[in-house]
Amino acid sequence: MDRQAQKEIKWVQILEVLVAAVVELAAVVAAVVTVVAAAAAAAVVVVVVVVVVVVVVALVAVVTPVAVLAVVIVEVAVIVCSSRSSSSSSSNSSSSSSSSSSSSISSSSSYCC
Repeated sequence: MDRQAQKEIKWVQILEVLVAAVVELAAVVAAVVTVVAAAAAAAVVVVVVVVVVVVVVALVAVVTPVAVLAVVIVEVAVIVCSSRSSSSSSSNSSSSSSSSSSSSISSSSSYCC
C-alpha cells in the first residue's frame, strides 16, 4: 500500500472514533436531560404540595381565631342578655305598682335579644 492510502485509512479510523465519541456523548446528554426533567417534574409536584399545605395552614391560622372570637362574642352576648333579662324580671316583679319604672325596665330589656 502506498502512503496516501494509509493516511486515508488513518483519517477514516480517526473519524470513526470521533463519531462514536459524539454518539456516546449525545447518549449521556440525553440521559442527563431525562434525569433533570424527571427531577424538575418531581420538584414541581413537591412545590405544589408545599403551596397547598401552606395555604391550608394559613387558612386555619386565620379562620381559627375568627371562629374563637365569634364564639366568645356570642357567649358574652348570651351572658349579658341572660343577666339583663333576669335583672329586669326581678325588678319588674318588685316594682309592678310603679308605671314609670316598669316602662324604663321594658325599654332597657329591648336592647338585648
